[in-house]
Amino acid sequence: IHLGEGHDLGAIQRAARQLDGQGIHSVLLSGEHWDLESIWAFHQGYRNPKKHGLLEWTALSEEDQTELQARIKATDFTRDIINKTAEEVAPRQLATMAAEFIKSVAPEGTVTARIVKDKDLLAEGWEGIYAVGRGSDRTSAMLQLDYNPTGDENAPVF
Repeated sequence: IHLGEGHDLGAIQRAARQLDGQGIHSVLLSGEHWDLESIWAFHQGYRNPKKHGLLEWTALSEEDQTELQARIKATDFTRDIINKTAEEVAPRQLATMAAEFIKSVAPEGTVTARIVKDKDLLAEGWEGIYAVGRGSDRTSAMLQLDYNPTGDENAPVF
């Protein structure tokens, strides 16, 4: 990929899609202009839900590498959920998968999750969510997350 002045992230993403479409299974991004944003743009275009090519890049700073890996992990999780069928991802399963994912990326002990489902929704005053689920074979579910980075149960909530 040869770019002129500046980084055209859209062009990088389009080029990655073309390489993926040509069946290229392994790519190494090298050169001085591959920073966090340009590698991220390439990754967005190169990722394919049906096959995973090997993508490597030159070293980033530790902070940028951590950020890139977090973006990739979150995007992969989201795309994998989107590509599942409705039979695989009923509301309760989606809530469970989302809670597990969030707990896996948050510092240990900072996230608690609770899934409210079925008639418990009515008991807690969530009539609208319950009513939507009545029209489906799959019951409604609501994920309630509590993120508390302090670890103090009495910490103020903003």
